[in-house]
Amino acid sequence: KEHSFYWKGRSAAMAKKKEHIPNYSSTTKKGVLYYRTRITDADGKRVDLYATTCEELYKKETEARRVIEELKFRRENPTVAEYCEKWLLMQSAKVSSATLKGYTCSVNNYIVKPLGDMYMSDVTTDDIRVALIPASQKSASVYNKVNMLFKCIFYSAERSELLDYNPSAGISAKGGTPAKDKDALTDEQVRLVRPFTDEVLLSFDADGAGQKATMRAMLMLRRAGITVRIIQLVGGKDPAEIMINYGAEALTNAVSNAILDSDFLLSKLGSEYSVDTPEGKTKASLAFFTYVDALQSDIQKESCLEQLCQAFNLKPEAVKRDFLNREKAHERLNNRQPSASSQPQKIKLTAELRSVLAVMADLDKYKMMRAELSADDFEDFSAKQLFTILEECFKDNSLSLTGVLNRCEDGRLADLITSVVSLGEYRDNTGNAVQDSIRMIKRRSLERRRNVLMERLRHLSPVTADDKEQLREILREKMEIDRKLLQ
Repeated sequence: KEHSFYWKGRSAAMAKKKEHIPNYSSTTKKGVLYYRTRITDADGKRVDLYATTCEELYKKETEARRVIEELKFRRENPTVAEYCEKWLLMQSAKVSSATLKGYTCSVNNYIVKPLGDMYMSDVTTDDIRVALIPASQKSASVYNKVNMLFKCIFYSAERSELLDYNPSAGISAKGGTPAKDKDALTDEQVRLVRPFTDEVLLSFDADGAGQKATMRAMLMLRRAGITVRIIQLVGGKDPAEIMINYGAEALTNAVSNAILDSDFLLSKLGSEYSVDTPEGKTKASLAFFTYVDALQSDIQKESCLEQLCQAFNLKPEAVKRDFLNREKAHERLNNRQPSASSQPQKIKLTAELRSVLAVMADLDKYKMMRAELSADDFEDFSAKQLFTILEECFKDNSLSLTGVLNRCEDGRLADLITSVVSLGEYRDNTGNAVQDSIRMIKRRSLERRRNVLMERLRHLSPVTADDKEQLREILREKMEIDRKLLQ
């Protein structure tokens, strides 16, 4: 009993010692005595606490300090759910309410639901890969959107120094079920048209998708024995834009001036390849051979091969030899080119690509760029690819970061776009940057076209009246280009 009394007394004394209550200062308000202390809250502000007894004030102070420490820890170590909520709040100032609603739904379903209770700093790359499994079983557009949101959120956290490394950086941009392609023209439609006409006029959009559809339709119609003419649209991206800007007469004139598909294709190949070099001539010729194969008449084939020789200053014997033995032509071309590495190479940030990436920082500036440039003005492949994607999104009224990433098939380019937007690059003075880029790209495009004309002039020997007329047209075009370059 004596020992029991001793330990009970000692425990009470220790408890009393631990709960040592400080001597607080006091003040009187309206005749009542209050004890007061001051503490620093989570925002660094000084806050006064009052109570009528020292014991009550001590409890208030202890609870307040516990809450402050918890708030500081939460700010420095937020959970995925907490940071996602903050990130969505930041986006509300930059995106439309419909876009924000879509972001919120995707974030809650595919990010917060599997990872919401984890601290941001504890999330690993494997955690994100596992969280992406449900999205990968959906369409490619859903997967791309969720992938983009993951990267934007974690890039933002990295910039805020909440993370030592970004676990989303190594996540592939490719996934999901690809959407089914819709053909602009089908074999069945060609079969139905064939009995009623021997000639068809084609007018597709001027973007990359439109050019691909034009080439595919040309081959299908030619295989069916139908003559094809191409309506070239000047001053607009599609017939609707021509109608709005210039009226029905301009569109009627464009139809009347439609050119043969062979002329259209040779002009297109001349701008796509460096036809002043042997490699460029070989590539252009091999591409043109595909069109020649679709022709049903040997006379047509021979005529088109002669047209190819005149367009690119080629010897007829060499062209016929390559046409009949294309495998050797491909081998010769491949032997001249260095073998590509098995590893995907990093996209080179050229001046042209930087100019289109600058538009991604402010998509409203794309209207200004598309009014001055077309995809053919770009020499850099990645810049041309991104411009084409922007044009397709613009026409579909889906011009947004999500819309662009949904159409981007190159994972490297998609990662680059996400990184640029998330890190806020090109955000300052976007308008001036885009205007300077437009001037630079237009000048380079004119210089390339001028070089092609100069090469044609060097090899042109005007003998017939047609040759002399062609010479005059080339000189007129060259003078016009020189005038623009001096501006």
